[in-house]
Formats: sequence, structure tokens, C-alpha cells
Amino acid sequence: MRIKHAFKYASLLLLLFATLNSCSSGDDNGGTSGDIDYYVRYEINGTLIEFLFNGNNHIDNAFGYFNLIDSGNNLASIGAGRHEIGNDEGLLLSIRNPSEIQTNTTYSNYVSTTTTQPDALLFTYLDTGGTSFGTFNEDDLTNLYPAAVANAKILFTEVTTTYMKGTFSGRFYNSNDNYIEITNGEFKVIRSDI
Repeated sequence: MRIKHAFKYASLLLLLFATLNSCSSGDDNGGTSGDIDYYVRYEINGTLIEFLFNGNNHIDNAFGYFNLIDSGNNLASIGAGRHEIGNDEGLLLSIRNPSEIQTNTTYSNYVSTTTTQPDALLFTYLDTGGTSFGTFNEDDLTNLYPAAVANAKILFTEVTTTYMKGTFSGRFYNSNDNYIEITNGEFKVIRSDI
């Protein structure tokens, strides 16, 4: 199925991103809260996961694109990952829309009067065991997983020429119909498109 291929493709991109960026990472400066300028953090089933980095010394790796034009569509993506031998982990949040993506608009994978459903939404997570989880627009999601709950959303609260900041959450599924719940997601990442 096309959607399962999208999961695999996104997971491979995420792993490649983590691997390539780990080669350019600077020294770990201890990661104390005073050192952290940028982050991607969230909870999976109640367990906190954090990717932390600053402008000079990468502790983990992250990137962001906002209204990058791709084949006539606007693309916004957040990615974070770490590469440790046998212990890779990463997250990719991506939306595509024909019209410009806006700050302070909640984009979701479901139809609602309080959110906006973009043309395409793909969120994927690769856990440390190598299992990929993901979610996408509701019609495709429920066709693949009839009992699936479409509740993923992302909000860009602040976008400058330097960084992107916002929140996210949602239920992510794997190819065995299992899922994880990502809650309390927040990010502040350097823009890579400028």
C-alpha cells in the first residue's frame, strides 16, 4: 500500500537525517538547562522524550522548514533525531498545503470546526527498537486502520527568520495496528530553509 511505503520512506529519511547530522555534531556540553536554546520534547504514553541542542554545540539534532515551496505546495516540517549505535530514535512532523501555512492556526489530520486539515499531514516516529509509528490524514488512516483515531495536530506559535516554535500531539500507529500516544509535544528549532 502507498501509505505503508510512506511510513517506511519517512522512517528511512529520519534515520538518514540522524546519521548525517550526528557526524557534524559538536561536543556535548552537558546539556544543562542554561545551555539549551532549542528543543523538541514530548511524552509517549507518559514518558518524557527530549532532543536538546543549542546554536553552537549539538546535543541532539533537529531542523525546521516553514513554507518551503515544493512542487507548488507549501511545506512545513520539524525533525529531531539522535544516532547511537543500536539505539537510533527520531521524530518527523510534516504538513503540506497549497496555500501558505500560517502561525496560530492548528493543523490536524481530521476535519473539525476548530482546526484546519492540510492537503497532507505525515507524522512519523522511530523508536529505539527500530519500530516506526505514524499518522496521516484521516481518510487514509482509517482506510488502512479501520479502528484508528485521527487526533494528530500541530500549531506553529512563533516563526521568525531564525527559528520555529510550537506544539503538537497525536496517536501514531505501526504496521501491526499498535499505537503510541504522543502528548505535551513542544518544539523550538532552528529554521533550515533560510
